[in-house]
Amino acid sequence: MLTQPSDELERLRKELALEENDLAALEDNVESQSAQLGYLHTEYTINKTRIYHHYEPSLAPLRVVTYAAAQRQSLIELQIEWLERKVVEQERRSQGGQYIEIRDMKPAAEEYLRKAHQSLLRCYEHISECPEEPLHIISQYTCPPEEAIATMELVMKVRGEASESCTWKASQVLLSYTYFHEFFAMRSESLLKRCDLLPNEFMSELERFCADPHHSVCSLYRISTPIGCMGEWLHAIRNYYRVKLVTAPVLLSRHADTRRITEQAQAWLSVITLSEEETDQRQRQREQQTTVAKDASTDNAELGALVSACEAGRESLLLPTKSASVTAATVQKLRHQLHKLRESVRAAEAERTAIEGLLQAKLAEVRSNYDETMVPLEDQLEEMTECFGQRLTRKGDVAAAPPLPAATAANTTDNAAVTVAAAL
Repeated sequence: MLTQPSDELERLRKELALEENDLAALEDNVESQSAQLGYLHTEYTINKTRIYHHYEPSLAPLRVVTYAAAQRQSLIELQIEWLERKVVEQERRSQGGQYIEIRDMKPAAEEYLRKAHQSLLRCYEHISECPEEPLHIISQYTCPPEEAIATMELVMKVRGEASESCTWKASQVLLSYTYFHEFFAMRSESLLKRCDLLPNEFMSELERFCADPHHSVCSLYRISTPIGCMGEWLHAIRNYYRVKLVTAPVLLSRHADTRRITEQAQAWLSVITLSEEETDQRQRQREQQTTVAKDASTDNAELGALVSACEAGRESLLLPTKSASVTAATVQKLRHQLHKLRESVRAAEAERTAIEGLLQAKLAEVRSNYDETMVPLEDQLEEMTECFGQRLTRKGDVAAAPPLPAATAANTTDNAAVTVAAAL
């Protein structure tokens, strides 16, 4: 007995309706499971954030202490390394010949400066590779992060801009695509040629900036790529002028003020690296030397001018050098200061490690609690999604195989007529 076309179509319609109902129910289950998992994930993220916020007030000051100490430690280590090389050269020259610091120590000083300048060159590469879109975005900020403002203001100060002009609005020019890529590195190199040393107040501000963990290169790059490039440049400039300060007067230009500039550089280093007691002692010695020099001054103005000119010429050729024993004593003081610095940081490091251990333990506990719920849900969601995809694919194949219902009915009628005719 032949099946009527209408019965076949009805059966197909019922199967299709059942399939669609099953797919709809399966889709609802997938969406419900996904929403539930999303809620749990949001709750987990919020709880993690609460834990971080609970421990952050205790960790932040310790990070500041350890980071600033590491920056200061690097300067002391540079001084110790330089002075030790200086002592070795002095002892070698004492066996035969005369030790002249600006001549004998120049190769070593240039080696240090070359490494510092290579960091600047890498910074220029990063500046040239900075995409246009981040530059456009950061230049449109009206209320940027404080770290970004501090970075750009200090960049402008170091470049020699007037203090009143060092504002975020004025720094927008530096962040324009053309200036940032084509002129910034050129202006930076002209700064190095123009300034033997940065003014003490700028150098001190640069040291304070670089000693803040919020101004580390990585932290600034997280804010914005252009701000990270500028922060990297400030750190590189700091390291470059550190070398010139530590090696003074070897890398300084020869002129009448070289001795005074060298003494200022040594005084600045004492303030940064040595104890306050040592700094006060050096200050008293300089004041005594100044008093003696004033008492010994002559009333003859012409003779005084002539003596000053001769003294300046002599100093430009041969600056006075401390003996090897004095230099070795300075090394010992620096080593003592480095030891004190490390000891003071050790307690902060231990406390920071302990708090971070508590933080990680708490995070692991929360993660474990949520894993018991979220991991099974993730597995179920994955299975349901895979099943839904398979059912949907099968439905598509079934729907694509037969023709449209109207065409199916017509074809069935034609086939039935052909069959009846053949039977007759």
